Amino acid sequence: VSEEKEVTEERLKAEQEAFEKKIRQLEDQNVLIVKEREDILYFKKLCLKWGVGGSRELTARN
Repeated sequence: VSEEKEVTEERLKAEQEAFEKKIRQLEDQNVLIVKEREDILYFKKLCLKWGVGGSRELTARN
């Protein structure tokens, strides 16, 4: 019984570590998403300031 308990504890510890690693990965991903969103909003603001209207006009300039 104590051997089963030890195996279960090891398995739970491994699962917890994997879960915590996944949480860190998702937190890092969220940081990137927020940064990309801020960049897009800033770019949109600049486009409006410069009078660049739609996506067709942006594509034509590239």
